[in-house]
Order: sequence, then C-alpha cells, then structure tokens
Amino acid sequence: FIGRMEMKFFVFFILFVSLVFAQESPNVFWNSLATDVTVGVPLVDDATLIGGRVQIKVSFNGGKSYDNMGEIFTIEKSDIDDVKNVSVSADIFEAMPGFSEGGKAQFIAKVWDRAGNSAEGAVSDSVLSIDETVPTLISLKIISSNEKKNLAMPGDSIIFDLVTSEPIKKPEFEINSESYNDDAVGVEKSWKLMYSADEADDGPITFEINFMDLAGNPCVPITVATDSLVITMDGTLPEITEVSLSSNNLYDKSWAVNGDSLFLKFNSSEELKDIIAKVGNVE
Repeated sequence: FIGRMEMKFFVFFILFVSLVFAQESPNVFWNSLATDVTVGVPLVDDATLIGGRVQIKVSFNGGKSYDNMGEIFTIEKSDIDDVKNVSVSADIFEAMPGFSEGGKAQFIAKVWDRAGNSAEGAVSDSVLSIDETVPTLISLKIISSNEKKNLAMPGDSIIFDLVTSEPIKKPEFEINSESYNDDAVGVEKSWKLMYSADEADDGPITFEINFMDLAGNPCVPITVATDSLVITMDGTLPEITEVSLSSNNLYDKSWAVNGDSLFLKFNSSEELKDIIAKVGNVE
C-alpha cells in the first residue's frame, strides 16, 4: 500500500497545464475572445481514483501562493489512465483575486483519491499572459503615385502605410473585394502594402484592413484613411466631341482677315488639364 501511494504521488507531481482559447496562437495568451481556460490533468490507472476529486489552483504572483479556481470536479471511471480536462469559464477566471491586464497566471492541480488522500502537482511550465487590450489604428496613409493624389490611372501604384498602437501579426488587406493577405510587409507596429492601379476598375478604390495583436485581440476593421482621402481610379481615355472653328468676322464667320479672332470650341467627356490646341499647325 505504501509503495502504491509513493508512485501515485510521483505521478501527481508531473501534472501539466494546457490552455484553450477562442483562437489559435503560438504563444499562451488570455485575450478578449477567450471563453474558458482548460487544465489537463493526467491520471494513472488506479481504481482508487474513481470517485476522487480534482481542484484547479491559480497563482498571479509568480507561484508564491495559489487560490482555488472554480468548482471541485469528480473523477469518473473514464478519466482513469487518461488526461482529465478541467475547464473553468472566463467569468470565474477573470474574477479571481490578482487577475489584471498584463498579469501572468500559473496553474497547479490538487487531486484526491476516493479515500481522501491528496497531492498537488508541481508548477507547470505553461504561463498564461493576460492581454485583453484591443489594438487600435494610429494612422493609415494612402499614397498614389499620380500627380493628383486623389486619382490613379493605369501604371500608377498606391501605397497603404499602416501604423498601429502595438505590435501586430501580418495585417489582412481586401481591396476592391480582392484579398491581398500575403502582400503586406513590415514589422511590429509599421506595415505597408503596394497596390497596382492596373488591377482596379474605374471608380473609388475601396478597402478593408483587419489585424490582430500578438495575443490575438482583433481590431475594428479599417475602411477609411486617417485623413479621409479617397483615391479614384480613372482608366478611361477622354473623348473630344462637337468640335467647331469660327471667327468674329462681321460678314462671314467662316472667314477671317487680319485683326479677326478665331474660336476653337469643343466638348470633352471629362475634366481636362494640359490642353494643347493647334490651328494651322500653330499652337
């Protein structure tokens, strides 16, 4: 009997912690989307554990002290020789003394067998970092290579220059309903994407930018530049219509003599600039 209990204590002291959240992350974070924290407790193949109990404990002071977290769970027959996953809801976890933004949580588990013998596991290597702060936009500049900064034409490029309040994962860009998620380059808080105007149809260029911080907290989607600039794509050539040439000759406007003036009139399909008119090969 003594030998069995020593083995049981040895197993309990290598308990581990696994943490489950609302999103996948390479790091262990508690973020604004998290719904529960799950601790995995491995149990040996021992019938005396059936009907026993498991209590999860948490520390927010580097393991100096631990508080009971959530209810005590009963060990079922199906839990033996397996990992019993014990989940505690966000409401309970966030209400624990010591829970705070920027804090770190460590977990252990206390296990009782059916007779009341108990042991606590060693401190897990898993440390849960608490980050529920949603990243925000500092600035978004949209820069067209066109001389008129609110216009773009075939051959032009548009740079999206994004600055955020904290380091983020690679942002996702959707421009004119097309995804450009792999095209952004940058690091931490500063990211850029170069967009070719050749890919746009005529009209205002619309976009939506989504990003999340390293903890997985999502931003509010960005659809407007910081200065509210809207860039319009114009790939249509202008057309000239209703061209007429006349003079101010008193007798016949289709003739001109020295001293008369000529009038070249025409309509265009859109606003023009840099108009060069030649009459008799003279500008």
